Amino acid sequence: MGEGKILVVEDETEIRELVRLYLENSRFQVVEAELGKQALQLFAEEEPDLVILDILLPDSDGISLCRSIKRMADVPILFLTCKMESEDIITGLNTGGDDYMIKPFDPGILIARVHALLRRQTMLQRLGSRMQEETEGQEGLRQKAGYEHVGLTQRELEILQLIDKGFTNQEIAQTLYLSPGTVKGYNNQIFGKLDVKNRTQAMAKARELGIL
Repeated sequence: MGEGKILVVEDETEIRELVRLYLENSRFQVVEAELGKQALQLFAEEEPDLVILDILLPDSDGISLCRSIKRMADVPILFLTCKMESEDIITGLNTGGDDYMIKPFDPGILIARVHALLRRQTMLQRLGSRMQEETEGQEGLRQKAGYEHVGLTQRELEILQLIDKGFTNQEIAQTLYLSPGTVKGYNNQIFGKLDVKNRTQAMAKARELGIL
């Protein structure tokens, strides 16, 4: 199996087995966990390339587990959730989740999302290397201080830069291999951290802070 290793954290046996079947048919290696404690141990031992994470688990919640995983390594996390409230989705994204799917879901679309997140991760790693080289000068240090000051994550900064280039939400989604709904969630986070209401205000505030 050559597509990568996926950790599936899901307590419902039928869903977990369905996800495993589709992943293995797509040439992924699959590691499974039913509980949060087991998931953390397997994550440390197996070093997966991506995590598919149920938000509701018997011994923990996926939001807390996401935080713990992100402290260990920056890998893509795709939430599976029965919850449809926007606050839950925003909380998940703000915690470090990269995308989400609502149960019941189409397994084929799930696999497409997994491939997209892995492609995006590769692209971000390359982009991060370029950005690190470009920000070694004084201007780069000033920008870094700006976005860290307001609490922007690296991913939010990337989206902010694309907004500054005039990209629509759909274009940002295509560029970063995200769903349009996920991009909207990130926009809300960015607007909240910058204390603005729309894109125009966000651009003005970002320039005022020296982020752009």
